[in-house]
Amino acid sequence: MRTSPWTYFGLAFGLTWVFWIPAARFRGESGSLSVMALIALGGLAGPPLSALLLTYLNGGAAGLREFGHRLVDLRRIRPAWWGAIALLAPTTSLLGMLSARLTTGAWPVLSRPGELLASPVALLAFLVTTLLFGPLPEELGWRGYVQDRLQARWTPLTASLVLGLLWALWHLPLFFIRGTYHHQLGLGSLQSGLFFVGVVCASILTGWIYNGTNRSILAAVLVHFMDNLTGEFLDLPAQPQLHRSLWTIVITLLVSLAWRAALTRGARHASRTM
Repeated sequence: MRTSPWTYFGLAFGLTWVFWIPAARFRGESGSLSVMALIALGGLAGPPLSALLLTYLNGGAAGLREFGHRLVDLRRIRPAWWGAIALLAPTTSLLGMLSARLTTGAWPVLSRPGELLASPVALLAFLVTTLLFGPLPEELGWRGYVQDRLQARWTPLTASLVLGLLWALWHLPLFFIRGTYHHQLGLGSLQSGLFFVGVVCASILTGWIYNGTNRSILAAVLVHFMDNLTGEFLDLPAQPQLHRSLWTIVITLLVSLAWRAALTRGARHASRTM
């Protein structure tokens, strides 16, 4: 059977929000055990379970094997793409700190890196939780399943933009759970607006890398992981974080222009060879 990408989004949103909406209604802090469990279950259930179920329904066991291959195959990622995966997030953070330094006249005080590096156990736990709660389960769905279905309808760039808008909306219940990062931003604030724009930018950059690595789910997981890892490891203060967001937008625009030009050239070449 063939399913619409909207079937995936309906299932992914439903399997996530069925946990996150009760978490918001509990009116408890995100640090309470019950609320933490609901938040974790929502993130771990929605995108990956929807992707695996629909992959099986569409392609059976062979479809799941192909899915798994794209998750573990290192050969899909050429050296240049490894560089993009490793450097995108650190580059925007460095540029953010540099431009904030020029604006404020002072370097940001970063306490989080020292705390994590002082404890190998804490650092390892940080790395594992950063991978498992966000990058790995989400990318099994966003890039692993639905990106290709959207690209069957639109160009890869447009598909990445549409996916980014829906991915941003998927986070909405978290803004109503007290104590979460999203609740602290405040829905409707400048910071929440930058968060939503940042998710769209991340979708475009990840879609670019995903397509450049022959549909590698692993590449998508790693670039998502590096983005979360860098942001949470540095824990930038407000001013350099704002600058980092602006630099992310600039880089995304540059990548989008270059990607669009490459897609246009590819389409023209294909039409001449037909």
